Amino acid sequence: MLSVSEALDRAQMLCAAATKAGADAADALYYCNAATSVSMRLGALEDVERSEGQDISLRVFVGQRSASVSTADMDAAELAKLVERCVAMAREAPEDPYAGLAPADRLFTGPVPDFDLDDGSEADPQALREAALAVEEGRYGVRVNAVGPGMLTDGMAARLIGSGDLSEEALEITRRNIPLGTFGTADDIAEAVCFLASDRAGFISGQKLDVDGGYGA
Repeated sequence: MLSVSEALDRAQMLCAAATKAGADAADALYYCNAATSVSMRLGALEDVERSEGQDISLRVFVGQRSASVSTADMDAAELAKLVERCVAMAREAPEDPYAGLAPADRLFTGPVPDFDLDDGSEADPQALREAALAVEEGRYGVRVNAVGPGMLTDGMAARLIGSGDLSEEALEITRRNIPLGTFGTADDIAEAVCFLASDRAGFISGQKLDVDGGYGA
């Protein structure tokens, strides 16, 4: 999928090419999507799927005639053919007295407001698996939760520190990336596990509790 700047470049290129090919006006739209799904059946993992897609569409106006085309191929040569085809289609289309872009003074300009439509996060397959399992097993009164440990001073981290594989410089950089400024312990993880397994968490299911000092925030 294209980055925002790449998508903007493609859209601008299409509009400029359409005008050069004889269109009086044109607009372009790029959109993409990504989806991850996890299926559980009878308590076991059944399927994991990941899909991605992208399309770019062009609308051109020739007088009061218009046409629209779209493609998923972002190759420059293919986009050039798209422009030619779209302009040719518009010339053959019936006239529409209402066809045309909105007047310039009616268009939005300036910084785009943050509508909080996207949190920028990616779906974690493990979290989806836990959620699916929680939904399936919940009918039997079984709760499904997980704990996400951060950097600890115990276990594997202790061995890496003791062997020198993790230098003090690397450890200091890691600490600076943790809002609480310190590493956790096995006891911190155990406390979280005990809480989720206790009656105090009796109405909690399908959740992942990160015990990482705020690193994932």
